[in-house]
Amino acid sequence: MGTTRKNFNGPKDTTPLTDEEWKRQEISRANDIRERTLKIHFDTKGKSYNRFDVGLALTQLVPAAELEHLGPLSRNAEWYVTLRSDESKQKMLNAGEVVVNNF
Repeated sequence: MGTTRKNFNGPKDTTPLTDEEWKRQEISRANDIRERTLKIHFDTKGKSYNRFDVGLALTQLVPAAELEHLGPLSRNAEWYVTLRSDESKQKMLNAGEVVVNNF
């Protein structure tokens, strides 16, 4: 495998990761992303919204730099957003009229 260990306290350890270590790292990374991802719902009232419109609306709640990823779940009404910090996630959760729930 080409993946190596990350060691920020000294020289890079070039010992390849075992399959088990690699799998554990990937599961940890996926869980971290899942914890920062929210499902949101906009009352579209018949209008069509694109990613730019939804992202612009979300910047009313959190800074644009906190939006890591944004994508549609269903036709125009449901979206998911991955935030960069727990503080931003809490702000979104406190805005109950926009956010439906965690994934």
